[in-house]
Amino acid sequence: MRHRTWIILLVVAAAAAVVVVAAGGPLLLLRGGSDTDVQSSIPDVVEPTTTVPRVASTTPVSSGWLQVKSFPADTGSTWARAVAANSERIITVGMRDDKPTAWISTDGEEWTEHLIAQVGEVLDVAVGGQGYVAVGATCPKIVIPTGVPCDPAVWVSPDDAATWTRVVDDEVFEGCSSLTTLDPCQSKIDGIATTDTGFYATGLDTIDGTPHNREVAWTSPDGLTWQRIYPPPETTRPPYPQLVTETEWQNGRYGLGAECTGDEPNLTCQPFGWTSPDGTNWAPITLDTADFATSERAALIHEELHLVSGTFGLLATGIHLATGYLLDTTTEEETPMMFLSDDGLEWVPYRLPAEIRGINDLVSLGDRVVAASGVSGIWIWTPPA
Repeated sequence: MRHRTWIILLVVAAAAAVVVVAAGGPLLLLRGGSDTDVQSSIPDVVEPTTTVPRVASTTPVSSGWLQVKSFPADTGSTWARAVAANSERIITVGMRDDKPTAWISTDGEEWTEHLIAQVGEVLDVAVGGQGYVAVGATCPKIVIPTGVPCDPAVWVSPDDAATWTRVVDDEVFEGCSSLTTLDPCQSKIDGIATTDTGFYATGLDTIDGTPHNREVAWTSPDGLTWQRIYPPPETTRPPYPQLVTETEWQNGRYGLGAECTGDEPNLTCQPFGWTSPDGTNWAPITLDTADFATSERAALIHEELHLVSGTFGLLATGIHLATGYLLDTTTEEETPMMFLSDDGLEWVPYRLPAEIRGINDLVSLGDRVVAASGVSGIWIWTPPA
């Protein structure tokens, strides 16, 4: 989920230590005959006719990625948005035939589909001791000319994600659908994380009936009762150069970000790593731009940057020019990317298989990674032997 990386430090400011939704338990992801190893058939990227910021065709394709064929991908009606895990199950949430949907797996290979709701959009999910909590928005009516006013939505499932109940609290989740104004208004919850005291969520909501959305945080001990925090607590995240995403690493935390100048397509960025012993005090590390791009003009855009850690070291993916999609501004060709590091200092870039058309979320299972890839479904990455 795209905003999950932003809420980790917010949790630190609000409720002490963070428990990241990632697993290291006894999950076994099988590599059966229903999966397909696609890396050997990926063609090189076609070179453009003009010099533009892009990934070089000589950048190697990452091996080890398998598409889970039991997941309903590439049908045009399924969208894998976010993924989380504990020691027992992996859960993916997204859209199926325009309805919020959850998929559950115990091994990463076989998935069971469950409907979350008939209407709405699910944007993120977290796993806690109380069960599963999915967040997003519901948009019950259309108002002309402003479009579709939406309300924040929380759905909970205390069992195996087979049944879901929406949490309704008009004081905590005000929303926009009850307003009579014609001003644009779309409230939502787009990020949630598990903490040592329950759950912490972030998003947009109206305040005291005003039609203008504000950044809001919510906390809950169990996913059922919520308290809204406005304004949300200030973060201890270094503001500039930005620390965008972080993960557990070597008895502390590691983060990635960048300092950017200029405008696209001529944006220039200096990548930075960050280390912290406690999630509060951070020290920057200047990284080699060449590790993230093959052109001085190539930009490290970090809006969709994802980062996980495991026995393999650090793995990052994202979107746009060197942290995900390297965009050829002439041909509009997009090349999904990933980056690996075993020390947080030097990073090695790889092209992802062409069948992976972008990564929306990652979760580490310790020795491998599960990725939610939109219309491309679920992919599993296992480090090459």
